[in-house]
Parts: sequence; structure tokens; C-alpha cells
Amino acid sequence: MKLKPKITIADHFAQMSDPRIDRTKRHNLIDIFTIAICAVICGADSWVAIETYGCAKSEWLKTFLELPNGIPSRNGDATRTHDTFARVFAQLNPQQFQSCPGGQTNSQFAIRNSQLIELVDFLFYLSSR
Repeated sequence: MKLKPKITIADHFAQMSDPRIDRTKRHNLIDIFTIAICAVICGADSWVAIETYGCAKSEWLKTFLELPNGIPSRNGDATRTHDTFARVFAQLNPQQFQSCPGGQTNSQFAIRNSQLIELVDFLFYLSSR
């Protein structure tokens, strides 16, 4: 039996434009999305909780994310991850998430699109606080 190709978070958000200035990009946009989505699925409810999740799961995350500058932590790097998440999500266009390819109904995606939209809405809610 031939398995259908998996659709990843990277596939789903490949068309998202990155609002950051090139010289200030230390982390890949898709890495930020993936960490935030995984963290919220696991119960994170703040940017600090997302940072904590990223630091706790960094070895696992490195197995499938590029993480060119790792996951900065409060004790290691002056650039705090939760500030990075908040800044990036505050700059994004929420409507662009729903217009991503496969954003309508995609049964191959690991979670249902409506659940993904709820997660993304929650991330945007965090950026507005």
C-alpha cells in the first residue's frame, strides 16, 4: 500500500510572507511557526510558555527544524525567544494564514484546518496583549 505524501507545517505556510527586515532575521519564519504551534498544542498559553516549550524540546525540534541560531533562552542569548515570537506574530497579516495553499480543507494535514486556524487565532490573540 502506497502512503500519500504528508503535508507538513512548512508546506502549509510556505507562501507566507516574512514581514521582518532581512538583516534582523535570526530565526526562520517556519521555525517560529512550528515551535509556536507545537507549544500551543501542548498547552502553552503565553509567549514565555512558548519559549519554555522551545527550550525544553530543543533537541527534538532540531531533528526537523533548521534552527540556524538555535533556540535562544533567557540564560543564554540576549534576544529572548518570547519577545521574538511576540514581535513576529504582531507583524503578520492574520488573513494571510487562511489564504495559504491547503488552507480550505486538507485531510492530510496533521490537525484539522479549523483547529489550526484556532491555534493561529490564539497566537494572534497573544500578540495583541
